[in-house]
Amino acid sequence: MAKKPVKALSEGWALCTPENTLLPHSFRAGKADAIRSLFATDEAWSEAEQAGWTVEHVYARIFMPKFFVDVIPEERDAA
Repeated sequence: MAKKPVKALSEGWALCTPENTLLPHSFRAGKADAIRSLFATDEAWSEAEQAGWTVEHVYARIFMPKFFVDVIPEERDAA
């Protein structure tokens, strides 16, 4: 039987644009870290907040990607 990929959930923070789009590349364990991933200074973050940016509590599904199939079904049937 094929081994299933490991799955897990991780809790953290991510930035959200004024258009209500979460930025996955900003996902961090702490609020301040998520903010600093895109805004280097407190002034920059204050301006962004006034423009409608937020930092949201999120859960991310963490998994090991599988880009290639180990065994092609036809090969498995022939074995």
